[in-house]
Amino acid sequence: MADNEKDLADVSHINDIDAASSDAILLATAADTTAYSPWSLPMFRLYGVLSIAYLCGCLNGFDGSLMGAINAMTPYQNYYGVGSTGSSTGLVFAIYNIGSIPAVVLTGPVNDYLGRRAGMFTGAVIIIIGTCIQAPSVNMHMFIAGRFLLGFGVSFCCVSAPCYVSEMAHPKWRGTLTGLYNTCWYIGSIVASWTCYGSAFLKSNWAFRIPIWCQLVSSVIVAIGVFFLPESPRWLVAQDRVDEARAILAKYHGEGQADHPIVNLQISEMYYQIQTDASDKRWWDYSALFKTRNARSRLICVMGMAFFGQWSGNSISSYYLPEMMKTAGIDDEHTQLRLNGIYPVLCWVGAVLGARMTDRIGRRPLLIYSILFSAICFAIITGTTKISVENHNKMATNATITFVYLFGIVFSFGWTPLQSMYIAETLPTETRAKGTALGNFGSNVAGTVVQYASGPAFKHLTYYFYLVFVAWDLIEAVVIYFFFVETKERTLEELEEVFSDPHPVKKSLQKRSVNTVAATLKDDVPIAPTSWKKQFRQLHCPDHTLCSASAQADSSCSEPTPIYFRSQLIWPTVRRLPSAKIQVRPILSAGKCDGRQPCSWCTDNDVDCFYGHQQQPNVQGKSDKILETVLRMDGLLRSIHENLKLTKQNDRQRTASISTPRFNSSLSPSTPDNDFAKVANATIPSTHISATEDLLNSSVAAPFPSLRAQFRPIFQLESHSQPVPFQPRSIRPVFTTEEAERLLTSFQLNVNFWYPTVSKTTLQILFDKMQNGFNGNSCEDCAALLVLALGAASELIKLVHSSVEPRGFESRQHQSELMTMATVCFDEAMKLLSVAYMEVSTISTQCVFLAALYCSFLQRPLQTWGHLNTAAAKCRSLIAYGTGSGNPEDEECIRRIFWSCYIIESDLISELSHLPQSGVAEVESEVPLPGPLQTHFNDAETEASVLYFLSCVSIRRLLNRVHHLLYAEDKHKTHINSRDDSLRGLIAELDHQLVLWRDTLPDFLRFEDDTRDCANEHAAFVRQRYLACKSVIYRPYVEIVLKQIDSAHTLETIEGAARCLTASCNHISNLRSFGQTVLIDTWICSLSMTSTMFIILVSLRTAALRPSVVQHKIAEYGPHLQNLLTAWIGVMPQKSPSIQQSIRLIAEIENLIRDSL
Repeated sequence: MADNEKDLADVSHINDIDAASSDAILLATAADTTAYSPWSLPMFRLYGVLSIAYLCGCLNGFDGSLMGAINAMTPYQNYYGVGSTGSSTGLVFAIYNIGSIPAVVLTGPVNDYLGRRAGMFTGAVIIIIGTCIQAPSVNMHMFIAGRFLLGFGVSFCCVSAPCYVSEMAHPKWRGTLTGLYNTCWYIGSIVASWTCYGSAFLKSNWAFRIPIWCQLVSSVIVAIGVFFLPESPRWLVAQDRVDEARAILAKYHGEGQADHPIVNLQISEMYYQIQTDASDKRWWDYSALFKTRNARSRLICVMGMAFFGQWSGNSISSYYLPEMMKTAGIDDEHTQLRLNGIYPVLCWVGAVLGARMTDRIGRRPLLIYSILFSAICFAIITGTTKISVENHNKMATNATITFVYLFGIVFSFGWTPLQSMYIAETLPTETRAKGTALGNFGSNVAGTVVQYASGPAFKHLTYYFYLVFVAWDLIEAVVIYFFFVETKERTLEELEEVFSDPHPVKKSLQKRSVNTVAATLKDDVPIAPTSWKKQFRQLHCPDHTLCSASAQADSSCSEPTPIYFRSQLIWPTVRRLPSAKIQVRPILSAGKCDGRQPCSWCTDNDVDCFYGHQQQPNVQGKSDKILETVLRMDGLLRSIHENLKLTKQNDRQRTASISTPRFNSSLSPSTPDNDFAKVANATIPSTHISATEDLLNSSVAAPFPSLRAQFRPIFQLESHSQPVPFQPRSIRPVFTTEEAERLLTSFQLNVNFWYPTVSKTTLQILFDKMQNGFNGNSCEDCAALLVLALGAASELIKLVHSSVEPRGFESRQHQSELMTMATVCFDEAMKLLSVAYMEVSTISTQCVFLAALYCSFLQRPLQTWGHLNTAAAKCRSLIAYGTGSGNPEDEECIRRIFWSCYIIESDLISELSHLPQSGVAEVESEVPLPGPLQTHFNDAETEASVLYFLSCVSIRRLLNRVHHLLYAEDKHKTHINSRDDSLRGLIAELDHQLVLWRDTLPDFLRFEDDTRDCANEHAAFVRQRYLACKSVIYRPYVEIVLKQIDSAHTLETIEGAARCLTASCNHISNLRSFGQTVLIDTWICSLSMTSTMFIILVSLRTAALRPSVVQHKIAEYGPHLQNLLTAWIGVMPQKSPSIQQSIRLIAEIENLIRDSL
């Protein structure tokens, strides 16, 4: 076995990660949207842990001010025979950094082999030894030896501590917590400065020895404290100790939950970023730091930060501040030490504020602007010092001190929090320790140069030495601008995408996307689940049925063999196919194979292709039948409308039977009416009194004051409810081909079946958007996101309310995942919806309409109405003036959106009559009904969808005319308060039209008007529409009986009321969790069920109607409705107040019904 193979064999792969690679984007989204508190108990535990590491920063800062202060002390200068400037002083200062240089060779291996805690412990012990040599030193050689050991030990701490802090910090506040590490430099500096200031009043050698001995305090605490710290979770993952890493993250990041989203996300990212070459296991191997372009880009940032952090002028302000004060004209030793003590305090304040701003402002702006200000400060300091020295100007001296302090504050604000943090951020886990060590080496080399050179430079150049830093700081700003990346809002693992880009700086300034997380994974995972095989066959076979055994034997439909997918860490069960391994024919192929030109999948796999062999079904036959019925219905209803005046005068003399149509029509299905354009529009009058609110406010509700007391106006409830919140997110969703196909298929089979408004061509365009990522701000991006949101929502509805137990996933977890997925897509779409609002086109109209559908899913009627009103206005404009595209598909899409708006708006206004109408109902008679449009990838589904849609349009038009003819306020009062003979002919004709509508339904939508099961869900939903219409048609009879409870009524009236009550009872009994009901109509259904229950309740009061009600199982209706409605709103994070009120009213009505039985 080769050496490199041997090394690789030593790295065991992690196989016990709970979340599959495809879960990570979901985890990223969940982690991104989960609320975290910086004041929770786990966070305070974390603060305590990090405080030990922060003390390592204090160790380094202590020496920075210590040597500057004792260098100004007369006892120190006299005892060792040195001056405050010169080459000997420069050597004393520089030896500290020289000692750090050889430690670079050992710091990396110690951290990689033994862990971050071991590195901090090793450094603290060496510092203790160095202090014990330096403090009692009897000559300069012993003093220098102690300082050499101090530098050697601090190097371990300066590598281990920032790595530990960056790897232990909570991702939500990583920038702040990591930035605070380097601010601790000033805490050590403050302690050293004021310790020296106090001891300076001593005239003995203890004046400088006491501050040196004080270095033991923090180093001893670190040496003991590391035994109580948890190990870095990233280091543990690199050692295949995943369970320990998860437990630590759960304790400090996940509020004690091992499966918390932030824990799962970090574990997943850490695992996939521990490279299999494991360069961190080979302590001598530093090639990973520079052997690739990616690594070299990182190295530029690391070494640039290391050198710039020492050469920007901060070193002389730390070590030579007393000498700077002396150069400015301040000769008093105690004044110099006092100013030396004030300086780190101000710098610490600036550093803390800067640490808090790193995640808000960003790294690059802080670095660039602070270094430019530093150059300005040194330019001014040069001038004021010159004036102070040459003219003995006190004002110039004060100005010099001011700008020295300003330099310290600004540099500390912009650079101190980032010096260690930025280096740790730009390095991946496997090279972080070595890279930090190399950065520490560069920092020490730079510090050695500047500290050694500053002594002679001050002696010979005096204040002109500052001009060197003016020029150099400007050079630094240019280098940072062109080579330093922005790391804000990216996890340590996600920066891999930035540095892998050909233009890292440009990439880092772009918005973080889900691809950022996806790019962190690189493993091939074998996937071949049974459900996928079945879906593949269904997508490949146009009839959406599984091939028979014989067909499979003939290879007519070949089952793909298990293949390896390139993990992309997207949504659950998502994999991307490598193009080099297999080509899968997309579900959204623009072309269609005709058998002679097989599809690419069949060609590549050498099988016979049957796709496209079927002839395209002729959808015109059944469509024409429904259209002709609608025309006939319009003509008959027009006749009703025209004869109403005659009815008022002589209808009482007529004796039409309730079961026979009163009015005859000359219209027939084969002879269209030339005056059809004059037919009164099927509009719900704004003054209709058929809503639930009207019933509860009517006189029939007077015997039930408890219901009235509980009821609040619906509009008031909804208008005072909180709008749907939009979560701020820093990622944009992206989907693999497989995932996009799954959600798009869900959208097609559900939403686009009920409201077939999106053509196959448009779906292909949106599918391409999904594959290429949402990088634009166009209407197509918005529409694609909304399609995905509705696809996820419809899949969620099917999952929650399916009677069949789902297989292949845990139901609750999957529900949460789907809701998160839908929410993310919708939130991103809302950011782009303003573009659709400003544009008048087919795609922008589709965007607004789809947004209305999603608001219906969220059970927000007023927000639904707002989007719907805008979509309807766009439709009216585009129908009147044309789409301008010259594409017939666009014209047909607009007509379909128009009719969809008509249906949903009518549903809303049936309960909220005072909502301003968009006007679609006023012009609906002038707009052609839906025509041919390929909306699905299967012709049979396209045909079924349009027939279903036409059926819904026609029943909604009939319902609107029922409201207009029976429930307009003036007409309703006339009907109810007069003899019921005036209603018979009108109701009979409306019932006859309802029967005609039912008779013309296609076979797959046929139903029985009782409680027998339907053939499919679509037929069951259509039956609910039918029963609602029938109960509304006959309800005036019930109201007549209730208003005239003591009067005798004709048999026709009692029979009519009984028909209403039977339809109402069947309406409740047949209600199920139909997809369209739950996704679109939950709000309207809750109110209609409340009014239906109320009609049943009030009917129990009269002996004439009671037998028609008690024959049904009315005692079971209340629990049945409560269970359904409670389940429907259960998946919503915010509940509709009017739906909750409906549930309470239904519960109260149930109690009253039980009391009446």
